[in-house]
Amino acid sequence: MTNPSGDFYSVNWAQQRAGAASIGVSVGVLDEKIGEIDGLVKNLLGTYSGPSEQVYLERQGQWDKSAAAIKDVCLQFQVAVNRAADIAESAEMQNVTTIGRD
Repeated sequence: MTNPSGDFYSVNWAQQRAGAASIGVSVGVLDEKIGEIDGLVKNLLGTYSGPSEQVYLERQGQWDKSAAAIKDVCLQFQVAVNRAADIAESAEMQNVTTIGRD
């Protein structure tokens, strides 16, 4: 394929799909690790009360939103990588069909 600058590059849609799957696995691992940390912190949080508890809860809300945003971006990237593989494969199949015509 050629990019706008005229350079050539190679596309391997199987590798793209494998990369997208790896992103999905990584998101699952991220969720798991965040869940583990959250459980540990909640156990610790249960041992004290007062102003520090409220500050923690406010921060936890921010962390939860940030973690959700990171996960969302990763999942969007996963979809985009899969879509790029679909586009590359479709273009190649169209080329094969066009060249194969008599």
